[in-house]
Amino acid sequence: MLQIVMLAKVLQLAAGWHCTVLQVLRHVHMDGTLLALPSHPLATLRVTQVAASLHLFRTCSAPYTTCLTLQVDLDCLSEAFRTEQKEYYLNTSAWGNVHPTQLLGPGVAFKKYDLLNVTLEQLKADLAADVDLPMVDGGPIDAFCGWFDVDFQGSPEHPADEAVRLTTGPDPTGSTHWGQQVFMMNPSIDCAPGDTLSCNVKITRQQVNHRLLEMAMSVKVEGKSIYAQESSGPRQLNWHID
Repeated sequence: MLQIVMLAKVLQLAAGWHCTVLQVLRHVHMDGTLLALPSHPLATLRVTQVAASLHLFRTCSAPYTTCLTLQVDLDCLSEAFRTEQKEYYLNTSAWGNVHPTQLLGPGVAFKKYDLLNVTLEQLKADLAADVDLPMVDGGPIDAFCGWFDVDFQGSPEHPADEAVRLTTGPDPTGSTHWGQQVFMMNPSIDCAPGDTLSCNVKITRQQVNHRLLEMAMSVKVEGKSIYAQESSGPRQLNWHID
């Protein structure tokens, strides 16, 4: 099952991917989860990394710009380099270890698969869903967090005596090696407790490599808070999942 959940104090906006899968010839439940996180060190770090990278580029290119021997001016590459760094640091998901106390609200189911009956065409298809994320805590939202869970339930012919769930979601004892995918957002989105994030999520395969994904999401704050009232329209967000 794919869910959407809200994370709270790590990344102000976390999108979760909760996937529940069973073994071969067993039922698999894929759950995708979106979560909202308040300001997270990783989100802040990514913004800092962009600034540091641009500073290093300017520092390294300066000697060549004025070099009388080489007569090379790299200024023409500045804008392209800036775009590349922002895309890598701010528009590409990153592995993360999110703690449950960082969640801003409960998870919301995004997508489910029964691996006993799922077809190849269904797996190849784009994922799309409208989800509403209830905000239990308020604060600026900086990122989304995603993960997957797997439910081992057996098959109709051979049901398990006791269902077992393998979760890769936020855990107080630490994450599995899968961790979670964190989707940074800059600038952040303000919200208040009781608000709802109305999201439209779409996940597609990248053209360069079918094993890599793209996630597009439109987000709008709804509710009675001043942030919801001042929200003029959905905000469009995009990330590479490499």
